[in-house]
Amino acid sequence: MKQLFVNADDFGLHGDINRAIASGVNKGRIQGISISANGAAFDGFLIKELNNGGAALGVHLTWADETWLTGDGGLSRAMIMKHLAMNPSGFAIKLRQEARAQIERLLDIGIRPDHVDSHQHIHVLPRLWSITRELAREYSIPRIRLPLTSSFGTIRRTPGAMFLQLLSRFRQREIPTAWPCAGIARSGRNTSGVIRRELEASSSQTLELIVHPAYATASLSHRYRHWGYDWDSERAMLMDDHWPLLMEECGYETCPEAIGRSGKEAGESDSCGAAISAPKSAEERSSVQRNIKYRSY
Repeated sequence: MKQLFVNADDFGLHGDINRAIASGVNKGRIQGISISANGAAFDGFLIKELNNGGAALGVHLTWADETWLTGDGGLSRAMIMKHLAMNPSGFAIKLRQEARAQIERLLDIGIRPDHVDSHQHIHVLPRLWSITRELAREYSIPRIRLPLTSSFGTIRRTPGAMFLQLLSRFRQREIPTAWPCAGIARSGRNTSGVIRRELEASSSQTLELIVHPAYATASLSHRYRHWGYDWDSERAMLMDDHWPLLMEECGYETCPEAIGRSGKEAGESDSCGAAISAPKSAEERSSVQRNIKYRSY
């Protein structure tokens, strides 16, 4: 069967996002997590427990909207692009410093990132792409996400979305083995029906499903009300008892963690020459997952 790697974004931005992602890992529905290391709810203790529980942890470079670890930030995607246009070299230095700080915050708690991507997928944009590629090599991060949809029919028909797909396909020349993605067109508002259609339309042997589960508390809904996300819908989709059957009916099974951690089988080497460790046994993962603690903020 084809392999589906379910990856949850935005861990660290809010405690109610963290709780939902931890629940998904605990139930075996989420295999990877992309962490916003500059998020207000960054929780090193929980991150290490999730890593011990078998999740593949990556860095979710969060340049847009959130406060930076290096002291600046809070800029929208449009403002970031404006600053790059006005002062390309000088502002790129600040962007690189912030990306480095976010990666090193994970390293400081003993986490070697499995993958790198970004908030709003802006790492594929000019200048940001070269920074991402450079730091992935420097820190031996074996996989960079390309937000490529799995089929033309799943592309959202807006100028921004079409541009993102064209740019991602251009970047694919540098990373020809990048996995295509599902869940992008209706990011934060996916349902079982939407994902079923995307999985059925995909012929990819390995597919990354990007999800944004959370508990839609008043605190979270107020903090990110401008996103328009249906947090509970994505969480319910993953946690539903019928989720494994949906995957099977679409010809997919859960991506083995030995592949999910680096895109390669255990024993192979990643793009930087580092050996890939075999995953924990099912018994080891189950024992660790039962002890995962959830925190609220």
